[in-house]
Amino acid sequence: MKLSAKTISLNSNSIVKLHPLASRLHQVLIKAYISSDKSTYLKNVPNYFGSRVDIPIHNISVIFKDGLYEIIGGCFSPIFDLNDISNENTVILSYTTSQGHDTKNKTDEQVKRVKKRIQDKFDQDVIDFIYMDYIRAISILSLSKPGVMYSEIRELSQAKGKYSSAVWNEIFGNEDESPINYLSQKDFSMLIDKTRGTVNNHNKLKGFTYQAKDS
Repeated sequence: MKLSAKTISLNSNSIVKLHPLASRLHQVLIKAYISSDKSTYLKNVPNYFGSRVDIPIHNISVIFKDGLYEIIGGCFSPIFDLNDISNENTVILSYTTSQGHDTKNKTDEQVKRVKKRIQDKFDQDVIDFIYMDYIRAISILSLSKPGVMYSEIRELSQAKGKYSSAVWNEIFGNEDESPINYLSQKDFSMLIDKTRGTVNNHNKLKGFTYQAKDS
């Protein structure tokens, strides 16, 4: 990844929202808590943390895009509350590309192509960053039915173009096997320390009957 970060503060005009992929994955995580009979816990969590202003309740990562901040990390936790983000209770790291470009002796069209290539690489780095933050979060979960997340995560990771990522192959790939371009059920089961049969049973609880065929 070619990313650099610095700590920032919000001002009165700052708008903060979840990156679309982060938003989808956060919803998937919360569904897993609800499916694991943690609704009361989710309801009570704000009572413990919501009124705190002098300690760093949140530690989030953002990018600045189209005049607002999009959260790309630090949101995959039941403690996270988008409506409770402030300079007093949140450490905010803003990420940009660390890749520079030389415009010397280049035509406007060449500069345009270089900038687009850098932007495309940054956009992909952001997708990879989000997936990695999610992987870290779910690898330490202690839920009774974490397998309910798999079908939606697989669907997202298999989406060609929009949310595709090489992180699956970087983490779970084997040079003796074909490249992995999505999160397989085998690897997901290993990540949450459950059997593949358990993951399938969890998916059936939420109406999924899909049986993964990946090895």
